[in-house]
Amino acid sequence: MTAGVTASPAVSTIIAAHNAEATIATTLASLRAQSIDTWEVIVVDDGSTDRTAAAVQRVGDPRVRLVSITPSGVGAARNAGVRHATGDHFHFLDADDRLLPGAYETLLRAANGVRGAVGGWVRTDPQGAMHAEFRPVTQDGTLADPFDHGGAATGAWIVPRDHLPSPPFDSTLRWAEDLDLLLRLHEAGVRFHACDDAVLDYRLSPASATTSLASDRGANWGATILAASKRRDLSPTHFGSRLAAIAMRLGAEAILRGAHANDAHALWAATTHDEPHHLDPTIAAIEVANAEANTIEWRSASQTTQHDRLERLGAWWASMPFATPVWIESASQELAVRLVSPTQIARTLLASIDPKRTIVVVGCGRNGSVLIREATRAGRRLDPRDDEPTIAHHIARAVQPLDAPWDSDAAVVVTPLDDEHLVRRLAARGTQPLRWRLAPPTCQLRDTLVRGAIGAHLGPISPAHNTPHQYPTDVEAA
Repeated sequence: MTAGVTASPAVSTIIAAHNAEATIATTLASLRAQSIDTWEVIVVDDGSTDRTAAAVQRVGDPRVRLVSITPSGVGAARNAGVRHATGDHFHFLDADDRLLPGAYETLLRAANGVRGAVGGWVRTDPQGAMHAEFRPVTQDGTLADPFDHGGAATGAWIVPRDHLPSPPFDSTLRWAEDLDLLLRLHEAGVRFHACDDAVLDYRLSPASATTSLASDRGANWGATILAASKRRDLSPTHFGSRLAAIAMRLGAEAILRGAHANDAHALWAATTHDEPHHLDPTIAAIEVANAEANTIEWRSASQTTQHDRLERLGAWWASMPFATPVWIESASQELAVRLVSPTQIARTLLASIDPKRTIVVVGCGRNGSVLIREATRAGRRLDPRDDEPTIAHHIARAVQPLDAPWDSDAAVVVTPLDDEHLVRRLAARGTQPLRWRLAPPTCQLRDTLVRGAIGAHLGPISPAHNTPHQYPTDVEAA
């Protein structure tokens, strides 16, 4: 790869670095290893007291430029980087993250010079072990409204320079400054074309901003959502549910890291302005699962410690004004299915199916993709099904619609978590499927959650909620 500097780089990456001596060299190495060389990097040393600047200078690449400022915060540092950047597209990267191979090429091809582009990201711990893989939520092939869906990780997207406001970041925010920018870009009509590939390695560490326990983090997130709500003239119910979802994630991160319920209450109050907003149990489970993916202290804890922290989570949930026993059990079951490795579930399901039978995979999203991957590796016969071609197009094999006929002896596996409507459709044609959400690893963890740690905080539950393994066999078509 040629190391020359182009007159007009295709992309400028801006990195705000504060005391990043331990990670910045690896971050820059991931940029220098990209498949294209028409880029520049502006590293803004935000008042570091370690040898961050020296680590940058040692790289010795003319495309990597160092700007030093007095301590000003990440938003102000990124704004300073923008003022020095000359690229056609802007890209923002944290000083402890890495671009995956081919990321620039993938994003620039999707942007096509006229729009933003966004890819997926993985979360890894300091040893390089992957905790989770994410794809941005999309609508019509573009990034969905960040207000309702959280946007995308910083580092996973690029935007044409003429689409950025000036200055792009609100320097008064210590947290959520990236979400604030994505919200304002969306409101201005800027859209990000979504790529299938992961482009970012989002590295977790106990000292990272994402894992901070600071209560002002919640206040900044809350202020960002409230400001967007006022610009959009949203109803209190709409923005209240979003505030509650963010507060659930922040509080869960604190508890899974070892804090007590009182600390989670403080984060909840700071984020929601202490309003008693309702939160759907499924959304609560999703946010706790996202928190778990952020929390390396949880993954490395002993089983006894994990059980203790789940008890604290149960105590916190039980104290919520909207958390009836049925709500807690429902949220617990939804959480269990999200805390089990998709690979583990896929392998368990495959082991339960006769190798001679064809496997009809209903749903080619995240779970279905994992099942198809594991089945292909095992040499199993597959018949993928999905009614949404925009979801199924990344599967490297023919995908049939759900209502097309299949082998009468096939094993049918429903992979989406929200599967009730699919179960009803299949029951109408006399098919009783295997369900991803009821696979043994999921059931075992669910039982631990409901009957164990979190279950200690449940009151009386109706019999209908004590039979989660049962599903309908004679339901009418939806």
